[in-house]
Amino acid sequence: MTFWIQHGYGKADKIDTVADSGLLAGVILSPADEEPPTLTSTVSSAQRRGIEVLLDPQFYIHTISGAVARCHGHHGLEFGEISWLLSLDEIARHCQAVITLNRDLGIRHVVSPAPYLASFGDPWVPVSLQYARATIELAETPVYLSLVTEDTAFADWDSALRYLDALTTLDAEGIYLIVGTSAQGYPVNWQSERLANVLRVIYTLAELNRYKVIWGYSDLAGVLGVSAGASGAATGWYHSLRRWATDKWMPKSGGRQANTRIFVEQLLSTIEWNSEAISAARWRDASRVFPDSGLRRRLKAEEQWGIVESWNQHLLAMARLHRAVDRGSDVSARVASIRRRVQDALDLHEEIAASGAAVSTTHSSGLKALLEAIDAFAVAEEL
Repeated sequence: MTFWIQHGYGKADKIDTVADSGLLAGVILSPADEEPPTLTSTVSSAQRRGIEVLLDPQFYIHTISGAVARCHGHHGLEFGEISWLLSLDEIARHCQAVITLNRDLGIRHVVSPAPYLASFGDPWVPVSLQYARATIELAETPVYLSLVTEDTAFADWDSALRYLDALTTLDAEGIYLIVGTSAQGYPVNWQSERLANVLRVIYTLAELNRYKVIWGYSDLAGVLGVSAGASGAATGWYHSLRRWATDKWMPKSGGRQANTRIFVEQLLSTIEWNSEAISAARWRDASRVFPDSGLRRRLKAEEQWGIVESWNQHLLAMARLHRAVDRGSDVSARVASIRRRVQDALDLHEEIAASGAAVSTTHSSGLKALLEAIDAFAVAEEL
């Protein structure tokens, strides 16, 4: 299994719901979102069910100007806003705090603290490698090295490769990857060149250097990452748990509740229930979009679709997509398979659009970017 849940505020029974399906590999915990007793209970519950647990130390928050984390102080992780002019003793202290928290929670693997990198030429780059090295030296358990950077960093493959050359000298169990984006709104439409290079990074780390790679906050793109070699990929229930951005950590007031959406596996798209999904359900070939007759009836009757129902459905649909990736085949076969699935979804989008059904072309544009990224990745790595 390769599907992970990106944990956050208000988990309720969402983790259990996916675990009951038998499709959940692990949970990536957020110390910013739960007090110590609740986080301890979450770890124990997951481990009793045989679900792997990693703790994202979220150290990057302290390297983003103005960012805050609600519960970090209660976990011994409140370091304040720091600059990259750090002593080795300070780096060791931060790493030890993360190691201690993992030990106290009973988590076997340690995810190293890491700063946020705006690019692979960022002044934080050498410091990030120091954090990785210090965690390996101090931890008595296997280590995942954090890499937290922007999608813009992947526009330059040569700089990404130079970073990988340094990172892969370190002896660690795996890599915890976060790729941020400044793109507004949800779902995120990737720039194909950047996504292709993210896939190349995953392939280089996982297939060529044999690290376990877990891609956090990856949502649908995570399925491509697993096809490229990642051991797992994570997404969550809120939109902010499906796409990582620096503004996630900025203080906010108010805000409106998100529109209820449904992830349609045949379209590989998260569409709005009250408009797009209802319109698609009235298409003459709606059974191709929604094979579940009960769901089609609900849509045609314009029944309500609750936000919690929407969240659980999204997680389960993503878990099923992960299950469809044949980890027993080689990368070339996996990539060819996911490409066919994306192409089929795009073809179905175009049929729906031709019928006049009101499904936004934003979704098909996003799928085209995925196809271009898959093709560019396959060519670059000669798959």
